[in-house]
Amino acid sequence: MNSSPSGSSPQHPPRPRADNQEALALLAAAPGGGAGHPALADDTLTPTSTYDQFMAAGKHVVLVDARGDSGHRWAWRQSALSYRGSYVEVDKDWQDILKEVFLPGTRQRNYDAVKRRGDEVLGRTPGADADKLFVLQSITDPTHSIPDAAIAQALGVLRLLSPTTADNYLLTPSRELNSQLLGKLRQDWNHSDVAENMNVIMTDDVNQNGDGAGAGELQREIVSRNLPVRTTPNTCYHTGLSPSGAWMPATALGGAGGSFRFSGGRQSIAPTSDGSLQVLGSGLDGNVWHTVRYSDGSWQRWNALPTADNKTPGFKATDVSITVMPDGNAQLVAVGRDGLAHHNIRYADGGWQGWTAMPGPDNALLRARRAAASGMPDGSTRVVVFGADGAMRLTTRAANGSWKPWSKVPGVGAPEFAGHDLATTAADRAAFPASTISAALHSDGSAQALISAR
Repeated sequence: MNSSPSGSSPQHPPRPRADNQEALALLAAAPGGGAGHPALADDTLTPTSTYDQFMAAGKHVVLVDARGDSGHRWAWRQSALSYRGSYVEVDKDWQDILKEVFLPGTRQRNYDAVKRRGDEVLGRTPGADADKLFVLQSITDPTHSIPDAAIAQALGVLRLLSPTTADNYLLTPSRELNSQLLGKLRQDWNHSDVAENMNVIMTDDVNQNGDGAGAGELQREIVSRNLPVRTTPNTCYHTGLSPSGAWMPATALGGAGGSFRFSGGRQSIAPTSDGSLQVLGSGLDGNVWHTVRYSDGSWQRWNALPTADNKTPGFKATDVSITVMPDGNAQLVAVGRDGLAHHNIRYADGGWQGWTAMPGPDNALLRARRAAASGMPDGSTRVVVFGADGAMRLTTRAANGSWKPWSKVPGVGAPEFAGHDLATTAADRAAFPASTISAALHSDGSAQALISAR
């Protein structure tokens, strides 16, 4: 909003403030603002206001006055915006940039760097920028394109490239990148995590018609992030059932480190006597993570469990299960990436025993696909697994730490029960005459229950 009024000359210098006011009036009137500019968002709204709140207030335009010369006390300033490190700057010397001009795939590598930065920014918590409007700077550093543009000019002089294409060459990489960004917005970034993470108001792009994404397409996709979108795959949610039978609203769990959400594969929870919850989760990185939800509703940060040698964080598993014992200790079982069933203990004081491979028939160890555990009132732990052969097996870890031999569970009209996905829990003896109840999906698709009578 710094253009000069038409007809300005050295004798009549530009009047930026007056010109800004004229542009402001035209902008406000365009979406139906009219006199008084009621369509312009005022101080009744903030960067954290939702899209629905803007629409309900009839405010269609946000004026960001970077120079402070609009004359409106409520005009939002540049400090209301955040780019959150989404711009990928050139970090190479000129000679390296010139060398890359002649390497195949250089432009695409630059585009991929912009998209990767978008993945990183959209996947981490906003932190101190949570109360600001977010501008995704989905553009390439022009420095990348200068050598290409110089070559295009030379080709234009040799008439090997049309003068129009040569003179406007810098639009070419923008068009190519915009088309790829449109695909990201419609696929990878078309999920609830992006919509919930921030108030994305625009992409900072070279937006024009022509080949690739048309003018306004990227912005329309940004607006659609404020509307209901698909839930992000593999996001872990928490809810609860009150004694009255009412369910708490489901809320997505925050992620580990600086990530916005916890996403992964298998999860398991177990309540403790003080009203807190022990939670295990297998992240997208394959590692087993642990957290605690305290009785006041607050959460402990996620911690990655150490490897089987207990030296570095990062025990990878394909299935996990946790159960809390009467003494406050938590018993864990997991199927490691090595295919073996592993056992661990989290002590009531927060310390850990460390992972140990569980004894079994496979060279004194047990190979498994799925595992589940339940704590018993006498301090023992029942463990049910589907072995590598698909058969269900059952064992008990006594309170003194000794293990009983594994026994195969008979099937329905078959010598062995084969299936996938299982769970087990200790039964209330006063309400049901059994010690444990396990449920599993049979290989034929039916649901089956296993009851261990007392």
